[in-house]
Amino acid sequence: MALSLNAFPVAIVEQDSEVSACRFEYNDESYKETIRSNPDYTFRRYRGDSVLCFSSDGNYPVDGTKETVNLERNSHLLAFLLKDGIIRFLKTQNRNAPIGFNPIEIVSSKDQDNLLNGLADEDYPFSIYSKYKIDTKVIERGVHLIIDCSTKTLVNKPVSW
Repeated sequence: MALSLNAFPVAIVEQDSEVSACRFEYNDESYKETIRSNPDYTFRRYRGDSVLCFSSDGNYPVDGTKETVNLERNSHLLAFLLKDGIIRFLKTQNRNAPIGFNPIEIVSSKDQDNLLNGLADEDYPFSIYSKYKIDTKVIERGVHLIIDCSTKTLVNKPVSW
């Protein structure tokens, strides 16, 4: 078994670990259009030819069968919803938008986060910022949040050499 030092277990603290969703049939053309026209909802292809739509208020933009999903029994769906929630939260923080989903990547962009501040001349054309990767992994039937930190070099001035 691989050792994950940066894996943090996720627990459902509420007694009720069920969420409601609307299940509808998957169709390539209508599915893509439904997602594009409804960015406030979360969609997940689920078990074959069906899609689950999740809503925070119980109203759904599609017609389908309403059902309850137990997240304790469906750890992969819990991991998906956790990452979707992280992306939605990060988009509200007035920082760089998160990139991707598997994993989610965020690069810091504030001047005070530049690791070369005070070390390099102002004419130096590069900056080094923190880059975070956030992902989820199911380890021994439990969902874990994986957070990794590295650096990203950015060009912040025109370079003529």
